[in-house]
Amino acid sequence: RDHIHRWRVYSDGGCDGNGAKGIWGKSGHGAVIYACAEDGTVTEVANLFGPVVTDAKSDWYIGAERGTNQTGELCGVVMALLWLIEHAFDDDDVVICVDSLYAGNQLEGFWRVNCNKDLIEYGQEVLRQVRKKRDVTFIHVKGHSTDGGNDRADLLVQWGKSDGPFSRM
Repeated sequence: RDHIHRWRVYSDGGCDGNGAKGIWGKSGHGAVIYACAEDGTVTEVANLFGPVVTDAKSDWYIGAERGTNQTGELCGVVMALLWLIEHAFDDDDVVICVDSLYAGNQLEGFWRVNCNKDLIEYGQEVLRQVRKKRDVTFIHVKGHSTDGGNDRADLLVQWGKSDGPFSRM
């Protein structure tokens, strides 16, 4: 297409101590979604954040086996893709900016799955659904590098690690 992508997502994940199943600390995910106009205007339209849920009985469970940084990265991207399905009724392109090569490569099917198989398969299915309407491009960005969108997603991860329930704004 000859126009700018309409949607830009920054996603991140994190865990205090990065322990298996989150036992060394709390794990969370965050994603910020921007609408991009053809004139270059970029507007923040959604903040998504929450804990990495490893309890299969929870309503918020999407397949995460353990609460690690990488699991949080996957959850952030999946939640952003779900937001696009529910709230972006156009068919315009989306760019997903991740500071984790793991998240994009797992969801694209480029890397062999070692853990979080259910989460990755679910994420791949959601990505297929989004791609029925729009082009999706993953871009790797450097984390903790004063990139405003990545810094915002990182802040949302901290909110996601809080004791509260899953939240959306």
